[in-house]
Amino acid sequence: MSTNDQPDFEDRIVADFGAGHSIDDIAQRYGISPAEINAIIHRNVGPMPGTDSPGSAPFPPPQAQSAPPPHAQSTPPPGWAPPGAEPPQVVIVQSPPSSVYAIASLILGIISLMGGFCVCGLPCIAAVVCGHLGLRETKDGSKSGYGMAVAGLIMGYLLIIPTVFLFITGGITNVLTQFTG
Repeated sequence: MSTNDQPDFEDRIVADFGAGHSIDDIAQRYGISPAEINAIIHRNVGPMPGTDSPGSAPFPPPQAQSAPPPHAQSTPPPGWAPPGAEPPQVVIVQSPPSSVYAIASLILGIISLMGGFCVCGLPCIAAVVCGHLGLRETKDGSKSGYGMAVAGLIMGYLLIIPTVFLFITGGITNVLTQFTG
C-alpha cells in the first residue's frame, strides 16, 4: 500500500468505527488485526475517556456477541464494499416537459366547473380544444400531461352538455330577463 493510500484507508476504518461497526468486524473486513485497528483509531481519534497513557488500550475489550446467522456471513452488510471499490453510480432521470395545452385544458375545465356555462360555455369549449391539442402533444411521449389533458376533456365535455341544453331551451334568455327586470 502506498503512502498516498494511507490516509484514505485510515479514514475509512475510522468512519466504519464511527458508524458503529465493531473492531473485530472492521479488522476482518480489512484483513488486519484488531490491535492495528485500535492503533489507527487511537492515532486518528485519540484515546477513549478514562485512558491516560497512549500505550494503554484505547477501547474497552469487545463484548461477546451472538454469532450472526449463516447467510449473513456470505453477504456483506448493506453499504459495505471491498476496499478500493467504486461507489455506486447515481442515475438521475429527467421527465419530459409538460404539455402547455394539457395544463390549459385542466385549468379551463376547472373554471368550467365553477360556472363556465354562465359565460356562454366559452371555457368549456376552450377546455375541449386544448384537451385535444394536449392529447396530440403527449401521444408520442415527448411531453407529459396525458392525464391533465384527459381530465380537461372530461370536464369540458360534461359541461358543454348543460350549456347546449340551456341554449336550446332558451334558458339563458329566461335567466337574463329575470336579472334585467
